[in-house]
Formats: sequence, structure tokens, C-alpha cells
Amino acid sequence: LEDSESNLEDKDSSESNLEDSESNLEDSKSNLEDSESNLEDSESNLEDSKSNLEDSKSNLEDSESNLEDSKSNLEDSESNLENSESNLEDSKSNLENSESNLEDSK
Repeated sequence: LEDSESNLEDKDSSESNLEDSESNLEDSKSNLEDSESNLEDSESNLEDSKSNLEDSKSNLEDSESNLEDSKSNLEDSESNLENSESNLEDSKSNLENSESNLEDSK
């Protein structure tokens, strides 16, 4: 009788363990699905990050090129300013000469 009672308790315990194991299996399956989804999200985020990095590199190259163009334009503008100043001085001198010639011709 004691053996039967013990066996019945063992059976109850085994059934409880089986239910726990089944629940743990379902939890593990759910965790696996979550992990797979997280992995897919991470891979997508990685691809987005790589794309953003490439875009940033391209933007940096464009900005560097624009900076070089701006420097060149500034140098051209400075040269043009110097030429304009020289031309202005020449024009002033020509005006003075013209005025002098006009006076001489009178």
C-alpha cells in the first residue's frame, strides 16, 4: 500500500514536471521567436547604419569638394578685386591725363 501511495505521488510529481517542461518548452519557443525577430531587426538596422555611413562619407566628400571650390572662388575674387583696384587707378590716371590734355589744348 505504501508503495502504491508512493507510486501515485511519483506519478503526480511526474505529471507536474511534464506540465512544467511543456510550459518551459513553450516559453523557449517564444523566446526563440523573439530572438529571431530581434536578429532580423538588428540586421536591418545594421544595413541602415551602413547605408547612412556611406551617405555620410559621400556628403563629406561633397563638402570637401565644395570647400575647395569655395577657396578657389575666393582666390579668384581676390585677384579680381586687385585687378579692379589697378584698373581704377589706371582710370584715374587716364582721367587726369585727359584733363591735362584738355587744358593743354585750350
